Amino acid sequence: MKPVIASADSAPTGSLSSARLDETGEVSMLEAMGQLELWMIRSTSHRKRGACQRLLDRVVQMSDWRRNMPRTGRPRSFDRDAAVTSATHLFWQHGYEGVSLDQLRTTMGGISSASFYAAFGSKEALYREALSVYLATYGRVTDALRDQTLPPRDRIEHALRRSAMMQTTPGHPTGCMVTLSATIGSDQTTALKGLTAAERQANREAIVLCVTAAIENGTLPANVDTVGLAAMFDGFLLGISLLARDGMTGDILNSAITNAMRAWDMLAIAPR
Repeated sequence: MKPVIASADSAPTGSLSSARLDETGEVSMLEAMGQLELWMIRSTSHRKRGACQRLLDRVVQMSDWRRNMPRTGRPRSFDRDAAVTSATHLFWQHGYEGVSLDQLRTTMGGISSASFYAAFGSKEALYREALSVYLATYGRVTDALRDQTLPPRDRIEHALRRSAMMQTTPGHPTGCMVTLSATIGSDQTTALKGLTAAERQANREAIVLCVTAAIENGTLPANVDTVGLAAMFDGFLLGISLLARDGMTGDILNSAITNAMRAWDMLAIAPR
């Protein structure tokens, strides 16, 4: 609603209520200020110009008050980065569809729905942001798969051991967010399932490249089943998430990784 103010011929008395300012924001207040200034110029009555000036002063005060007041529904201590971190842990622990808007708002300090959507746009947009945060932090344990300074075998072993350590360390949910948070779900989550599937596929391809590199440098024989061997290590990497979520310790997983790497060693060509 636009502000409704009496005409210059019936000058306002100075009461703020007579201006009936719209409470929706500064735009309406600016319009009111413009109208008052126009009446002051057009008015031939000193008394009326004085009344307009007094009301204009009140409008300015109201505008300053609104500009400085805290945003409705969002605590002054709202920390967006901390909120995203909390959301990351929720999605990681319960999966995308297992987390409600109420849970997200509560973990963010009880912000209103309006503040939530103003800050993040939607639950899906927040999940995408949370996944990006995860990949840039915890998810980097698989970066070893692409570390060209390491021998191919070490790339795989380092990725497995670092994953096992991260996924069983206290202080955050166990398992892997990429594996657990959006693997299954309704048709409405197809795009999100595609996001996590793409990350798993990228790791799968990196493992294949490790095996291929070992064949090319002569540490694995040319007749090795590249895809099959890579699939074995990929399956082990994905399985760590379920084992960690079920409570298996990092020590046991490390022992299992030692045994898994023996499959590589049995195929390897002995150095001359």
